[in-house]
Amino acid sequence: MKVLENEPVSEGKIALLLLIAAFFLYWTAQKAVFLARAEPATGRVVALRASQRPYHSRRLSGTYFYATVEYQASGRSQRFEVPAGSAWHRGQPTSEADYRIGDPVPVLYDPKEPYSAERNAFWDHWKGPFWVLCILLAGIVANLGRPWAPRYISATSIRSRRTR
Repeated sequence: MKVLENEPVSEGKIALLLLIAAFFLYWTAQKAVFLARAEPATGRVVALRASQRPYHSRRLSGTYFYATVEYQASGRSQRFEVPAGSAWHRGQPTSEADYRIGDPVPVLYDPKEPYSAERNAFWDHWKGPFWVLCILLAGIVANLGRPWAPRYISATSIRSRRTR
């Protein structure tokens, strides 16, 4: 005969999930503050570079592209780098990138810190907090209970626990 056993959740698991939740809330608040005070600008791609993917397997090798974007903030020229796509094979030319030199790029920058800027795109703002939230939800589902997958133990192991 099998009996349903409720597995207790350890304090370590709860502490780890609370730490991940705190990190998510902090990162989300930082993004919200940045977006609330950010100023829009239009930048221009001034340089492109290619970086080789560091895998040794031929099947997994590839090239990542990065665009250097220049924008005007508080009367000064500022630069930052954004991802500009990828190609499946190593050694691909920058002509394979998603941007070309001179292309406009929407930018958000902090007027108090004009060197702090991001490309103005939803995924660029929220991908970090999104992945932390996914990890948090996976941890909650995996560690705090799965009612659709209860753990069963045999009645003999319950008797043996009681006699110890």
